[in-house]
Amino acid sequence: TADNELYAKMPTEEEKRSFREKYGLAENEPALLYVGRFSAEKGPKELLKALSLVKDPPKLIMIGKGPEKEWCENFAKEKNLPVIFAGYVANEELYHYYNAIPIVVIPSVDMPELKEAWSLTVNECMNQGCVVVATESVGAAAGGLVEDGRTGFIVPERDPEKMAAAIEKLLADKELRETFSKNARTKIASWDYDHMAEGFREAVALMEEKLRK
Repeated sequence: TADNELYAKMPTEEEKRSFREKYGLAENEPALLYVGRFSAEKGPKELLKALSLVKDPPKLIMIGKGPEKEWCENFAKEKNLPVIFAGYVANEELYHYYNAIPIVVIPSVDMPELKEAWSLTVNECMNQGCVVVATESVGAAAGGLVEDGRTGFIVPERDPEKMAAAIEKLLADKELRETFSKNARTKIASWDYDHMAEGFREAVALMEEKLRK
């Protein structure tokens, strides 16, 4: 669970204008956002491979740092992709990005030594009504927060064609994005700290019952 109050914060109109100017975004321009480490299990390479297959690719802002960033920078340059590498962004500033960029991609992949247990980026961005494209490896997809065809799309991992197709569908259909966005806001409203605590209590009670048996 993320701090819904923090991530649901609304920027002022001046802050929105300043953000758009900083990244060269037109008002209501559909763009993509990646938030996470540049490491193998997070799948940034897979996202860029997918973007290279998108017809008329939109701007992609990538937040984070890590060992695979140089490869991503070189690939984006080689393929002439409209990618902006924003570097590190503090958690308390992320709501500006989620507010301005309607589609967030979580391209995680399973690794022998590591798996994306959840991805709190999903919780964070849905507070701003972001539509999520996530792979099946993302815990928030398996756990039901991302609902395929309702709050976003779930695609197979390491399948750039399917990811590109999901992105293109969202880019082409503003009404669909708006429907998914509304559903996302509704869905995340109940994924708060109170419900998390209740879930822990239920889990402990179930374990105690099993131990008694």
